[in-house]
Amino acid sequence: MIHQQGGGCKMKPGCFFRKVAKYGFLVLVFPFAAMVLFVHPVSAKPAKAPESFSVLRITEISVRGSKLHIRGETDLPKGSSLHLKLDSGAGILDASNHGKGVKIHVNSHFFFVQVDLPKGSEKKNIFRIRLRFDPSSQQKRIRKIVGLRGENLKGSLVVEEEGNRVLQFQKFMLL
Repeated sequence: MIHQQGGGCKMKPGCFFRKVAKYGFLVLVFPFAAMVLFVHPVSAKPAKAPESFSVLRITEISVRGSKLHIRGETDLPKGSSLHLKLDSGAGILDASNHGKGVKIHVNSHFFFVQVDLPKGSEKKNIFRIRLRFDPSSQQKRIRKIVGLRGENLKGSLVVEEEGNRVLQFQKFMLL
């Protein structure tokens, strides 16, 4: 048996097991932790691709009394504003605002608007209903999401105008 001064523990019976008990946890965990880091490398999350927007449609058109009700859906961000214009062979339907149209706000992917119909129009006319989303007329927060020039607008409803992309939907109907 070999003894060391200073209370060392070389070759004493049971000494090996005390050291394993004391340092064994670290000896076993360290190689496992190192292996996990190499097998599953930690990497930065890739940048989120910008969302694209393409849905703008009218889901219901109804006449209630002297009002035209229009409901629709879109995938545009909440708070976006749409521009509605109605016209017929006789001119702009909403003469109260001098043909400028009506501004509609998008709430959770839906929109609704009521428009006064002209009084005394007994014969039916064909009307064009035009909905339009123009990024240049949006709040800064919305422009950031859809692109300053409409870069994130996609699909068949996108129209190029003076280097900008706008989303436009139109429908003709007999009223």
